[in-house]
Amino acid sequence: MCLYHRDAAPTRRRLLALAGASAGTLLAGCLGDAGPAEAPDPIALEGGLQCDVCGMVIGEHFGPNGQLFYEDFEPGGHENPARFDALAACLFPYLFQQDQQGRSPIGAYATDYSAVSYTIDTIEDQPYISSHTAAESFAPVESLHYVVDSSLQGAMGPDFFPFGDRADAEDVAGEYGGRVIGFEEISTDLLG
Repeated sequence: MCLYHRDAAPTRRRLLALAGASAGTLLAGCLGDAGPAEAPDPIALEGGLQCDVCGMVIGEHFGPNGQLFYEDFEPGGHENPARFDALAACLFPYLFQQDQQGRSPIGAYATDYSAVSYTIDTIEDQPYISSHTAAESFAPVESLHYVVDSSLQGAMGPDFFPFGDRADAEDVAGEYGGRVIGFEEISTDLLG
């Protein structure tokens, strides 16, 4: 009686595959898990911190703020994150520029107006939305819904106004014009 089945015979290909898998497992164990870095938590953008694009003091101006963390890249003159006082004029152009250079953020955050008690002030007949710089006012950019092309103003004029709750974004668009888009719809074409 034969206890050996032809399909179970060790072929050279199977032995090489097994050896390769074993070596890979041993090497990974020696080097540790080299997977992608975990996204750091957002920080407060308070205390006179300046925008990395326009240089304005973030907490002194209206509108949404943002921050980008990179694993092997730091913005000029300070540690991560890169900091922004506007999204359409500062954060997104910076993000697209870094992307063109092969850099992807490990953490990207913007003001979540659904998570804060915001105000809208009228100055010279223009509606300006409040700024929020506390760490807990930020949410991942990909989770937000953005009001674009509205009459609302931020630090650099018209901007993208992010909300964690789509219904909140639709309410603001209903009152101040514009439309609601997702993060994946933001492109250089929208930046003007």
